[in-house]
Amino acid sequence: MMNKKIGAIVGVFAITVVIASLGCIESGGSVKDIAKMTPEGANSLIYSDLQTMRDDRDLRDIYKDMKKSGTSEIDELEIDFDDVNYIATTLGGIEIIEGKFDLKDLRDELDDLDFDKDEYKGVEFWIGEYDEVVAISGNKLILGDDKQVKSCIKVIKGDRTSMYDDEDVRDVINKLPSGIFTMVSTYPPYENALVMGYAMIKEDEDTMKIKGVVKFDDDEDVEDAKSDLKREMKEEDKMFDVDVTQSGKSLKFSAKFDIEDWEEAL
Repeated sequence: MMNKKIGAIVGVFAITVVIASLGCIESGGSVKDIAKMTPEGANSLIYSDLQTMRDDRDLRDIYKDMKKSGTSEIDELEIDFDDVNYIATTLGGIEIIEGKFDLKDLRDELDDLDFDKDEYKGVEFWIGEYDEVVAISGNKLILGDDKQVKSCIKVIKGDRTSMYDDEDVRDVINKLPSGIFTMVSTYPPYENALVMGYAMIKEDEDTMKIKGVVKFDDDEDVEDAKSDLKREMKEEDKMFDVDVTQSGKSLKFSAKFDIEDWEEAL
């Protein structure tokens, strides 16, 4: 069984498509762009690049498994999973999906589901019977409850600070590579850790690589956590080429795992 602190790295991608929550976005498709549109105080941000997976033959089977799982929101709105480029989420928040949607069909579907059309700060705003909202901003959909979606729109319009405005969050995000799957959390599982982030990238046709950063309050905390993190990752039998190094008040870590192991975890 995978160590809980590592967060089930190989299987964690399966979580992404079933979380009914997420952060805010106006433009771009990177975790940095998303963090810049997510209200400050969000405790986690999860980004899934479906388009890259869909276009990569080595990841196609994983993509097909994800497509089969789908999400309740995509299914309910009758959106074709193949039209979704990425999904971004924050735990307990809202969901944003970006893609090539037929907005006329989407509006017709929202109308059939008894959503009422409205507007908030110039953004198209559809409200359902139980306070659920779908906002349409260009080729992006923002889903959540009324309060959460309005918070996102406030960030988009410059009326509220973003997650990226937090110095520690910004520092971690800027140290991460662009990934097929990226996670940033302000509740890392290590004492006095401030922010943790990691990205999963394709190494070659058979291998995935995870690269991450944990930022701490001071150097002593880094020393205490370094051996624990390295041991935990090495105990993970599906990971190899594990490396953990200290860089100031941060730990940088990396490891590799087989693509087929990721697929089996789904």
